[in-house]
Amino acid sequence: MTAVLAALLVQDSRLDLEAPLDRWLPELPAWADDVRVRHLLSHTSGLPEGVTFDDLERSGQDRTTAVVLDALARCDRR
Repeated sequence: MTAVLAALLVQDSRLDLEAPLDRWLPELPAWADDVRVRHLLSHTSGLPEGVTFDDLERSGQDRTTAVVLDALARCDRR
């Protein structure tokens, strides 16, 4: 569903698949400028090595958007 909605936004020229992630999330570290929207849609995210959702899941931490973004913002690995 997310990809379909993204495709509609691309079709309307409201979303650029080649735009860097830090365009929308400027609080993320420098590694985010290498991650493109297309990476997220194709699950080749370009997230720093060793960052996995499984780690967060096993930790039992809150997985809200704010908590996940905060964790990513503190990650300075490439």
